[in-house]
Amino acid sequence: MAHITSLQRGLEILRLLNDRGVSQIKHLHQLTGLPKPTLVRMLDTLIDAGYAIRGDTGGYRVSAKVLALANGFDAEGNLLNIAKPVLDVFREEHIWPSDLAIFDRDAMVIMDTGRHPGTLSLNRTPGSRLPVLNTALGRAYLAFAPDEVCQRALERLCPDAKQAEKTN
Repeated sequence: MAHITSLQRGLEILRLLNDRGVSQIKHLHQLTGLPKPTLVRMLDTLIDAGYAIRGDTGGYRVSAKVLALANGFDAEGNLLNIAKPVLDVFREEHIWPSDLAIFDRDAMVIMDTGRHPGTLSLNRTPGSRLPVLNTALGRAYLAFAPDEVCQRALERLCPDAKQAEKTN
């Protein structure tokens, strides 16, 4: 499959800015391994396109324009509309934090949560991306996914394991 490496890198920079809030070039360099001049050019491109802002302190962050990138996202059809009333009843009966998430390539994405922000709970919000392999949510997904879906997900999440299997 042909892909455009520079686009992938730019999207990764945008994701990191979104996840981290304000980021300095040195932090982005540490996270990506990309040369600092390349990072500056990519950030300048994101600024020119209106997706990033450079603050007075030299840090970079996403702009409000990034919100437009999710406008067409359908949340897996009507899943949320169908599940929300059922989840509300479950949460009322069991008084236990619960999340509704979908698998998205390499993470579980929270669509709805019954968690209320507080000091003794994990503050997850809709849109949060959680690791698949080391969260109960991800492991539950893999446990009940069809074998072929689970296998493809594991190959994507653990590419080194597949490579090691080929060499043994």
